[in-house]
Amino acid sequence: MVPGTYDTFLAAMATAAAALIGLLLVAVSVRDDTIFGPNAMPGGEALAIIAFTGLVNAFVVSLLGLIPKTNIGEPAVIMAVISWSTC
Repeated sequence: MVPGTYDTFLAAMATAAAALIGLLLVAVSVRDDTIFGPNAMPGGEALAIIAFTGLVNAFVVSLLGLIPKTNIGEPAVIMAVISWSTC
């Protein structure tokens, strides 16, 4: 269980991760031809996928930490395994 003193930290983390996910999606949609197209820079697609996965991981773990009386250890490990397997 997460102590109540971490509520503001976890809320700030979830907000920041959500904002950065949105910015990443906007950046990818604006410059999609340089990331996924034939003129894409080498490793651009992998970089976008890894950034998205890491931000979603931080977002989900932070949101789960805000649920009262919830142990975030198991979900954090599950998210880490999912993140590791997508790389």
